[in-house]
Amino acid sequence: MRTLRSLGLLLTVAILFISCFKSENPYPSGCKVVKATYYNGSAIADSSVYTYSGDKVIGLKTDGANYRFLYDTLNLIVRRDFYTVDSVKADKYDTITYNANKTLKRIDTYINLGSGAYLLSNRIDFVYTASGKLFTITTYNMSTGAALKEHNYRYIFDYNNIIAVNHTDFTGTTPTSEVFTYSHDNTSNYFTRQNNQVFLIDPFFNDFDPTLLPFTWNANNITNISNGNNSTMVVLDLDAYHKNLMDVKITGLLGVHYEYQCQN
Repeated sequence: MRTLRSLGLLLTVAILFISCFKSENPYPSGCKVVKATYYNGSAIADSSVYTYSGDKVIGLKTDGANYRFLYDTLNLIVRRDFYTVDSVKADKYDTITYNANKTLKRIDTYINLGSGAYLLSNRIDFVYTASGKLFTITTYNMSTGAALKEHNYRYIFDYNNIIAVNHTDFTGTTPTSEVFTYSHDNTSNYFTRQNNQVFLIDPFFNDFDPTLLPFTWNANNITNISNGNNSTMVVLDLDAYHKNLMDVKITGLLGVHYEYQCQN
């Protein structure tokens, strides 16, 4: 799983890219994301076209793959299927479970072994403080049948914004740690204009990368991420009329452009 140390590589991969499920939406209604275009420098690297059933995103079509989303009776995504060649049997699928207050509890990933058999390969567990704030995310390799811890992310809040993530990597012979810090503006989070489950939908978030979670979890918008001596400036541009998130720029370069269909 990628961390923000490789955020600069967002412009060189083919598919890039609160609680996650707040009920209120303070933004203009009537607009839906219909397409996202991802860039490698000035060149288009990939795109995703959205399919809806009512207000729910039920599918994405990228240049080389398809995603399908299934919902429960509370309109929460409980499964995400990923297809490349076979349109019936998924290459892999994720199951998503929630706590009673609708916050994320666990994401399990199953990979296709062929002949209709799937293997539980990875797990992401979410833990919260007594006050309900996200405390840790821990990722596990489950492919051997046992939970082998790979990464742990501890979240530091300032009011309703994550301002730091302490990441510990357990995959080497000795655990290693690094810290990511986040700066914010004073404006309500733009990503919630698109969808309040965008972390589970948009490929920008790279299969639920915990270091990218603050983009959608926080009350306000990220303007800068620091990691050691590295500092990454983030600019989120809006369209002039509807004030929807239009462009995500990383260190001055366009990373993703969103297109909308609006009723007004």
